[in-house]
Amino acid sequence: MKFNILLLILFAFLFSCKNNNRISEHSENTIQKIVYDIKLSDSLAVMVADSVVYTVYLKNPDSLNQWRSYSLRYVDKERLVDLIFKSIYNGIAKTYSYRDWIFGDKVLIPIDSIQALEKYKNRVGQIEFVERWFYNAEKNIFYKQVLEATLAYELYDNNGKVRGYAPLFKIIFSQSDNKDIAK
Repeated sequence: MKFNILLLILFAFLFSCKNNNRISEHSENTIQKIVYDIKLSDSLAVMVADSVVYTVYLKNPDSLNQWRSYSLRYVDKERLVDLIFKSIYNGIAKTYSYRDWIFGDKVLIPIDSIQALEKYKNRVGQIEFVERWFYNAEKNIFYKQVLEATLAYELYDNNGKVRGYAPLFKIIFSQSDNKDIAK
């Protein structure tokens, strides 16, 4: 028992000395003036991009597009959408009107209105992310912090083909509540 405690103390001492040395070297060479600890337990990760916005397909609207089918082969769209709706109904996720958001108004969508939007769940085909990106050069590890996401559902033409997407709602994630995020 004493041996285990001694080993643990020795390990903690060596680890803290090694990390303190790295942190001071890192802070002297940091281009960015802010180093975020984003609950990733990696204080050496440096923000390299703020509020990156991009869209990801969740299902392939074109059966002839083999590349998109291949790239989506591991996406469980139904599970993702169900989990998002579940977190909304449990009061965990905050949902906002996308149309109001882009004009600078944070209009919260009430749960009864979310229930009315459930008819679009099967048509959700895209998700737009707003993220911060972090990189730890010493460990060669890349992290993403998702600040918000917008679900979009498919719009069809007269022949039943997807002609575009419309935003369903925007979700703000808890780690971004007190941060200035993209509009």
